[in-house]
Amino acid sequence: LGARPGMGKSTFALQIASEIAAAGSPVLFYSLEMPSVRMEAKILNRAIHMRYPNSSLTADWFLREENNTGNKMYIKERKKLSVSGRDIVQDVEMFMNEKKEKPVVFVDYLQILSSCTGNRNATERQKNDENINELSGLSNKYDLAVFVISSLNRESYREEQRSLRMDSFKETGGIEYSASVILGLQPRNIRQPKFNYEQEMSKEIREQEIVFLKQRYGISGMKANVSVDFHAAKDLYTEKGAFGKKSAQN
Repeated sequence: LGARPGMGKSTFALQIASEIAAAGSPVLFYSLEMPSVRMEAKILNRAIHMRYPNSSLTADWFLREENNTGNKMYIKERKKLSVSGRDIVQDVEMFMNEKKEKPVVFVDYLQILSSCTGNRNATERQKNDENINELSGLSNKYDLAVFVISSLNRESYREEQRSLRMDSFKETGGIEYSASVILGLQPRNIRQPKFNYEQEMSKEIREQEIVFLKQRYGISGMKANVSVDFHAAKDLYTEKGAFGKKSAQN
């Protein structure tokens, strides 16, 4: 999954992860950028607003309280200066040995991972390819889902009205060939002549679309796009216009 900064990539991934965990499947969410308490606050904030749409609570309020998500979500924050894809593979294998369960794995995000070989001179592309190979190997070896968030290259958002493409991903080679599905998040009206990114980001409800740039076993391109609304203050994604009704956030 890729998107420009501030589009809500982590929130979107966390919502998917939360629903999987709530349904009874274990989820390992590697939060390499945000502390686990912040991610837990997002989960609780979203849950409250799904049930009480007009609540004034925010994620910041939850950070002042003691809370527990109460399901099979395991949020793993970075405990040391550098973490590689190989470290994640070893941690997942340890989890499976202890719990005797196969988890869904989320990694937030690819570019924070360090070189698997410890090579400090590795280029960004080499480092990313090493980590993608490790995570792809994990997925293939144990037949489990691995969901990875990636940043985009600067060229992809230099032009405000440029839609996401495969080459929008930073150092895209390994992603393009290894991923079964490549998703992007972008504003729905990005193709309109008067589109302004800053104005869009300042909206209470940000009108977005999920773009399927690649789907190995399904359709991709504009026909596959899904329209969603991002309620940023509520840490909640819903289908277009669905908030307050029985929506598809599940």
